[in-house]
Amino acid sequence: MKESVSVRGAIYRYRKDGTPEFLIMRRSLESDNNKGLWQLPGGKLEGSESRERAYVREMKEEVGRHYVNRFKRGRIYLGTVSYLHEEGTKTFIHHGFMQQAQPHGVRLKRSSEHMGHVWVSYSELKQYAFVRGNAELIRRAHEHLVQPP
Repeated sequence: MKESVSVRGAIYRYRKDGTPEFLIMRRSLESDNNKGLWQLPGGKLEGSESRERAYVREMKEEVGRHYVNRFKRGRIYLGTVSYLHEEGTKTFIHHGFMQQAQPHGVRLKRSSEHMGHVWVSYSELKQYAFVRGNAELIRRAHEHLVQPP
């Protein structure tokens, strides 16, 4: 059975009231799959690339080099989420990371892969239809923020 391995970043910042919010991006309606669904920034591993290297590369591609350079230190690995494709022909594996972003002065990179982005609190997530596995990674990140180890 084939595998599709990717990295996802639960990038967060804090609102003025102290509530954490997460960056989610809406897939383009021209995408090959998951058209119009919301997801965390990220993408597939290339070749023998490590998950950490793929994460840094994908964050630069998805949200822009300037934005990635504004990340504070402290990337945290959230583990994996895996699931079988509906047709049963491929297993999808998402390696999740979380990292805090600077709260101001951010301009996201425009991409043909996405048609928009929003920052949402954990309680607002139910308003969005997600690519499978992404909401679970946000749940893990939120849990880490409200109940740190």
